[in-house]
Amino acid sequence: MGKVGYTEAEVKSIVAKLEEEKTNLDGYTKKLNTELDKINEAWEGADATKYTLKMREDYSESLNNYINSFNSYIEFLSDVPAQYKSLDDKFAADKIEV
Repeated sequence: MGKVGYTEAEVKSIVAKLEEEKTNLDGYTKKLNTELDKINEAWEGADATKYTLKMREDYSESLNNYINSFNSYIEFLSDVPAQYKSLDDKFAADKIEV
């Protein structure tokens, strides 16, 4: 089972690794689109168009959706330390009357 609590530094380290992976994914997307462009230039006609459109719809679109979800996850994780600090500050400011 994974670790339950993480320090702010650990969260920032995880976010940095995820951002690096997102950069890699962006590169893969660009490479895929470049390769599809090359295929379309070399292989002309209706079959080429049909093939490259299908590849773009099935793979490029799916990859972009994945990257967008991945990005949302990175944004969420980036905000976690600030949210915890906000809660800590809120509870520290509250007085408990006995």
